[in-house]
Amino acid sequence: MDLRCRDRGIQFNKMIATALYTRNESYEAQRIHTDYALKTVAYKRGGKDFLAWTAHLPVTDDGSWIWVWPGPGNGYPIHIKMGQILFLRSDVVHCGGRPPIDKLEGQKYMRLHFYLPTAFQPPPKGDIFLTDHDNLTPLHVSHAFHDFLVQDTNRVEKW
Repeated sequence: MDLRCRDRGIQFNKMIATALYTRNESYEAQRIHTDYALKTVAYKRGGKDFLAWTAHLPVTDDGSWIWVWPGPGNGYPIHIKMGQILFLRSDVVHCGGRPPIDKLEGQKYMRLHFYLPTAFQPPPKGDIFLTDHDNLTPLHVSHAFHDFLVQDTNRVEKW
């Protein structure tokens, strides 16, 4: 896939990388969030208001897990395998966390997390963003985990 980063306004000289780790036995997910404050972009021909991106790169053989929400409602987990990278646009609601769909032990889920900022969305200063476009409504009000995850995270189910 040709990401054409420069065509999307990504400022490589302002990129930030962090390392994240999910404990093997933990099914506890991060809080539902975006990595940048949500902004609305009005489309205009030739406009340069590019949304920023994040990149998630597993660095262990077991890969990594990210939950994503394509819109309001229930999210779903994505397993990013070693050797793959997941790019998320800044308006994608997500959280890291292993889903409770197995009883595996001894797994290591480590990943590098990259902020790929643009002039329109500079890199945040260590924050995650927990509210919708209005900056008031918590994302967890409109974006949720499947009921069985909330009720009993020790139960093993596939959906």
